[in-house]
Amino acid sequence: MLKLPELFSVEQVAEYFGVKSRYMRDLISKGEIKYVRVGAKNVRITQEAVMDFIEKKTVAPPKTVIDEAKYSSLKSTFKRNRSLKSKDETVQRRGHYSVGLAEELRDSWR
Repeated sequence: MLKLPELFSVEQVAEYFGVKSRYMRDLISKGEIKYVRVGAKNVRITQEAVMDFIEKKTVAPPKTVIDEAKYSSLKSTFKRNRSLKSKDETVQRRGHYSVGLAEELRDSWR
């Protein structure tokens, strides 16, 4: 027996995403989400189309890459400096200033 894909109305998909149905219709008209036309005015969205849309729109946080030698150098500098203010100044002065790195090293010192 042929297994048909599950079809959802625009309103159901909008509710799933927590947005208004008008927004979903805008996505459909822009071609950002695939749909099936059922009749003259009705459209349905397959589960596969929803999953493809989620995959396309998922944004991964950027990875901060820092050389291990720079990390070790900064860590040893932090050990020599006792005040948190001077640690931040050291990071800025050496040109390796990255908010995430400075906070990570500062938090590891505490």
